Amino acid sequence: MRLWTVIADHLASPRPRKIFWQRHRRRFWVRPGRTASWWENFEQEMLLPEEWRNNFRMSRSSLLSLSDLLHPHIEGKSTVMRSLISGTKKVACMLYYLANEGRLRKTANAFGLSRQVVSKML
Repeated sequence: MRLWTVIADHLASPRPRKIFWQRHRRRFWVRPGRTASWWENFEQEMLLPEEWRNNFRMSRSSLLSLSDLLHPHIEGKSTVMRSLISGTKKVACMLYYLANEGRLRKTANAFGLSRQVVSKML
């Protein structure tokens, strides 16, 4: 009987509640080592036209005209947390994803983006 009174007293006494979901500070906003140098080389025309066709299944001029056509519909906004992703990069990212077996991680790493951002763009 004594055990039951101890348990009842313990349950009845007010005590601070534990917070199970604590907010943690982010270690980094952009993962170190993730670069967009592969895409920047394409953008600056440092690679051959055949590589454009192999990676995007279309020529550079076709990709740029498609990007210009879709620009009003896919234009984003720049925020305090992240910079704007260009419409050309979004279109290229989508085409690369479709041309390369639909792998988010591979696409994200090629363009220096996170998988979540690539998933939202698609």
